Amino acid sequence: PVLRGAASGQEAAADSSSSILASFLERQNRHPAAHRNRQIALAQHEAAKALHEIDDVEFWGAQGVQGLRTYLKKKFGSIIAGWRALDQDCNGRLTFYEFCNACRKMGYHGNLRRLWRDLDVDLNGYITLVELDKEAGLMMGSFKLRLLQEYGDMLTAWEKGIDRNGSGRIEESELKACCQRLGFDCDTKKLYRMLRSSPSTSTHGLTLEMFDADAYRRKVTGDLKGHLSGANKEFLEDLPGMGQDIAIPEDVASHKPGGAVAFRNELKAKEREHACRVIEESYKLKRALHTAEGFKRVLICRCGSLLGAWRQALDLDGNGRISFGEFCVALERLGFYGDVQGLWKLLDTSGKGYLLFSDLDQKAADRLSAFYDKLREAHGNLLLAWVKELDKKQCGYVDERNFSEACERMGYSRKEAQRLFQLMKPEVGRRLLTLKDFDTKAYLAFGRGDFRMLSEGEGMQKTQDGQGLLDLSFEDRQHSAFFHQIRNAWTIAQREEFAKTTGMIPEFVIDTPEEFQQRCVRRYGSVIAAWRQCLDSDGNGRLTFNEFCESCRRLGYEGNFVQLWQQYGGQEKGYITLRELDPKADELVTTFLKLLGERFGTIDEAWKAGFGKDPHESIDEPLLEKMCGELGYPHSSHKLFKYLQPFRGGICLTIWDIDPECTRKRQRGDEASLGETKSGNTSSPQSRSGDASSSSSSLAPRLRAALKNKYGSTVAAWRSLGGERLLDTIAFTHLCRLLQGCEFSGSAKRLWQGLGRG
Repeated sequence: PVLRGAASGQEAAADSSSSILASFLERQNRHPAAHRNRQIALAQHEAAKALHEIDDVEFWGAQGVQGLRTYLKKKFGSIIAGWRALDQDCNGRLTFYEFCNACRKMGYHGNLRRLWRDLDVDLNGYITLVELDKEAGLMMGSFKLRLLQEYGDMLTAWEKGIDRNGSGRIEESELKACCQRLGFDCDTKKLYRMLRSSPSTSTHGLTLEMFDADAYRRKVTGDLKGHLSGANKEFLEDLPGMGQDIAIPEDVASHKPGGAVAFRNELKAKEREHACRVIEESYKLKRALHTAEGFKRVLICRCGSLLGAWRQALDLDGNGRISFGEFCVALERLGFYGDVQGLWKLLDTSGKGYLLFSDLDQKAADRLSAFYDKLREAHGNLLLAWVKELDKKQCGYVDERNFSEACERMGYSRKEAQRLFQLMKPEVGRRLLTLKDFDTKAYLAFGRGDFRMLSEGEGMQKTQDGQGLLDLSFEDRQHSAFFHQIRNAWTIAQREEFAKTTGMIPEFVIDTPEEFQQRCVRRYGSVIAAWRQCLDSDGNGRLTFNEFCESCRRLGYEGNFVQLWQQYGGQEKGYITLRELDPKADELVTTFLKLLGERFGTIDEAWKAGFGKDPHESIDEPLLEKMCGELGYPHSSHKLFKYLQPFRGGICLTIWDIDPECTRKRQRGDEASLGETKSGNTSSPQSRSGDASSSSSSLAPRLRAALKNKYGSTVAAWRSLGGERLLDTIAFTHLCRLLQGCEFSGSAKRLWQGLGRG
């Protein structure tokens, strides 16, 4: 009874609280503010719903199958390219898992489950291209089936039926021609647009990768039969009647498990076939060496022609004949082995003991002999014929046109001249003919300066009336000797009249002071750049006569060195400076360096404080102009910038270009003071040697500075001597090696003594 009474009391309390809450909510709902808030919330809900509907109109994911088609066309250029982006394994079908992953990967959003239900109309668990776009699927399937029926596989269809020119890229006209040959009636323009995978209209052509991914993979990997690819059923499974009324193509139906083993066996078979082919070619080569005709074919295969083989491989000394010993050496050098003695007997049919070129090719030898005889008759010997008739421009070679023109002047026809040119070419691909290709003896005589070819047994004066040497006087015998005749030939060849006759005078020779300075400007941009980089190679500011002659030879000056030396005043002082070569440039640069030295003292201070640059940085012309203005430089800053340039066309200057000698001193650890006059330095050798032998107390700071410039710190320099092991002491040889590494200038012995006393 007590528990029942307590429960009834709790129920009464709950009823009273619910009635109180209901009356409270009723009063709140009747309040005007609650009604206004309710209306605002409903209006916001309606507005959000309307905005979502507007967004869904522009959102491809909310437009179902049509939205997916439009998205694929805009992103990939065609529905086929979009399908291949979805179907990564190219098996022609998509499962729901593959479809969702591909859509997320390409950035397509929407209700994928609802889209899948719209696409998978037959509820077979996968979708194909026909379900995505029926027109594209049927067109692609029919076109692929027709190609497979005609060519067997898609790679062969591409190479033989579509890309017949082998360019690797086809146009719409080529696809249209292929469809006409196949008898395939379709809209080729639409088919071409479907296959292209570029949304841009500016790109042209269709590649194999766009056409068929499996065929492209076969070509790249070398698996032409597709052992590793599997059955390529893409676009074929949805064709009506496939496998029933229409037979499955052989390339699709023949794929079975074990493709890797079949591909490996195919590679082994190709290797065996290649090895057998190499052995067969080697056997043919050995068999060819047993006959004269086979030997000639081998020479032509190796050297391009029989004449080229004769000059390059057989008759190396150029005497026009080869002995049996030379023949054996030549065959060994060429790598030909066999019955050499038997081959020699086949070639030397007359038994004369040597071979001529006529033994290899009688017709070619007769044609060359007739051609050479005409040249000797007109010019005396073949070298003069080459210089006067063939190579008139002294280029060292003639082309086919010039050779034909020269032959036509001698009475040959154009075709005969072309045959002669082809015969004399040492290689098949050569377009030029040199003197060595023209005649070996003439080439050797030209190297000796023997234009009468006396050293080659031609041009020797014969005794008159058949007289013997004993019938001649002493003077006549002396004049008929070889030494006398070749000396006269050399003397004549050095005359200007002979050079004019043969056309061997060069068009332009640098032999005047004006041309010398112009050469310096053309080569280096200015005389001062030529002075720093070529003339004053040791950087001491002056040139002795020997240094001057060396520099002139490097520049290609062909005039009188002594006259040029005297013209620049070297005879009086014993040396010349930049001031004698180009006074204006010397004045501009010397004035600038002097002002810079007075303001900053050293090159380091000028570069850091004046120009505000790190030693590894460079300056341009405006910065140099600004510095000239601050220094009160009286000359043109533009000309100064041009003179300081190390080469023509430069746009910046480094610390080396301001004063190279001062920069070298800085690198060695010496005091790099600016404004020191090099061109006017006339100090005696004793004073210069006194400067070089400085005291040991001044050498130590210079050594530390040089080590810091080279290694960063003296500790790093010390560690470089011992490698991984840190040395406690070093020997004199270690110090010398250290000084050589940091390019230190000074007495190593004096420095060693000073450091030892310290």
